[in-house]
Amino acid sequence: MKPAISARAASRLLVCAAVWSMVPVVVDAQAPAPRIQADRYFDASAGLTIEGLVSLAIERAPSLAAARARVDAATGERTQASLRPNPKALFERRERSGGIDNQTMIGLAWPLDLFRRGARVEVADHAVRTAALVKDDEVREQAAIVRERAAAVLAALRQLDVASSWARFARTRLELLTARVDSGASRPLDRDMADVEWRRAEADVLMWQARVDGDLAALKAAVGLGAAASLPLAEPLESVAVTLPALTIPTVGEAALARTDVLALESVAREAAAEGVLASRDARLDLSISAAYVNRRIGLPAGSDRMHEFMVGVTVDLPWRNRQQGRIAAADGRRRAAEESMAARRLDAEAEIDAARIRERAAQATLGLYRDGLIETADRNLSVVRESFELGRGTLLDVITEERRYLDLQTAFTAALREVIDARTALLRALGVAS
Repeated sequence: MKPAISARAASRLLVCAAVWSMVPVVVDAQAPAPRIQADRYFDASAGLTIEGLVSLAIERAPSLAAARARVDAATGERTQASLRPNPKALFERRERSGGIDNQTMIGLAWPLDLFRRGARVEVADHAVRTAALVKDDEVREQAAIVRERAAAVLAALRQLDVASSWARFARTRLELLTARVDSGASRPLDRDMADVEWRRAEADVLMWQARVDGDLAALKAAVGLGAAASLPLAEPLESVAVTLPALTIPTVGEAALARTDVLALESVAREAAAEGVLASRDARLDLSISAAYVNRRIGLPAGSDRMHEFMVGVTVDLPWRNRQQGRIAAADGRRRAAEESMAARRLDAEAEIDAARIRERAAQATLGLYRDGLIETADRNLSVVRESFELGRGTLLDVITEERRYLDLQTAFTAALREVIDARTALLRALGVAS
């Protein structure tokens, strides 16, 4: 992580502190202690990289667990669709009022389920594929969310480190100027200006500490961890941004066609077409075969007689007025809607890929400008202004102005580093890459 203040300027400021160490130093007794440093959030050995966070989210995120459960539900529906209808058992008992005649019938009816099973299974197969593609697309989106939130945490940590460095030097300068004012070597105005800058620096530390904690809580939720869980990070922002691996990018058309959201809509269209076929099959006649045994007792003048009968029959379902016209029309409408949605999504995917490629090139070029001497030059400028003030050749206002310019540059550098990661995240999302 780039230090906010140069080592040379720090050493010279400490030399001045040693020179003035014999002068009594007066500091506000209610001054807050130095804030928590950003380094405590990193662990080089046990910390997680951004890709490690993505893998953890795929394993633990509740939203992805729900998507996998929906795939299981669709698989269960497919199993059910492959089963034949169950037979029906029949039992009937008849008694003649006031007489001895009676009849007992036991039978079995078996629907043949003609023309329907294959179409029903095909619909279920498409539903399983759609659910799996939707799950994969949710993984793609969740991975992008984790990368974005991880970049936000890393950027906030870098700004916390910059603000903490600024606050430490502002406090040291306030102590020195307080001592110089007490000894009559500086104006009280300089001490008061330094006090304002120190308090402003402390306020920035508090603000960035809150930002880090909030972004870290959001990141924990994205990977499926509770707010109280520990989540150490492996690398700071600058290390991540400058070590991103190169990507092999296919043609825009191929990448758009391979995206899971486009494939999911294509599967929805095929599922709707299969539903239309199933509806047309349901409009055909169907048969049920039945068989029964009848035991009948008939009373006669000379006594009674018992008869045994066997019956076999066929029941035909006649598609007369209801020929599934509504289901067929609805399935056709869903198919056409899914096809048009797929075409629109494909165009959007191609545009996203083009925009993401342009964005990543611009982000890399911008970062190159910052790393190609810009930060080093600004660091030297700040050191010169501070040295001039220490030697009495400049004013405190000059130092404060240059420090604020330097802080603005550090903030812009942090934004450039984060933009590199966000641009890569947008490109991976556009290409449909989850991990």
